[in-house]
Amino acid sequence: MDLSKYDSEIRSLARGVLDARSRNDPCGIKLCEKLLSAAQASGDAALLGFAYYYYAEACFLFNRYEKFRANLLKGMKYQQAVSANDLMARSYNMLAIDAMNQGSTDLGLDYFLKALGMCELCCDNYQAGVIHMNIAQAYIRL
Repeated sequence: MDLSKYDSEIRSLARGVLDARSRNDPCGIKLCEKLLSAAQASGDAALLGFAYYYYAEACFLFNRYEKFRANLLKGMKYQQAVSANDLMARSYNMLAIDAMNQGSTDLGLDYFLKALGMCELCCDNYQAGVIHMNIAQAYIRL
């Protein structure tokens, strides 16, 4: 997502979220909440899809599963509206991981395949590689 079109506050929050994510910093959840509030105030669909995804991811990483799925699904609605295929691929990947963690390998595989379809639209080879690796793990479980 191109953050250059947003004001300095949004850019700063987004950089903080990405930085906290890279360090697995639990403070990232607070930054995600601030970014999400700013995105909701702006009503910008692309920013909402971005904010919801990273908030959901932080909830997943720090065992706040009660908020993970709901926020991920909210974000996907906005990601689809603005054709943010890279975030859609990541979102489907996260849904697949969640499904597999709950013992539903077949549903997980369906989500992984949807994620791969999104990767084909945005040509993200790294993300496609991650998804292929996750599919291999699913086949091992089967």
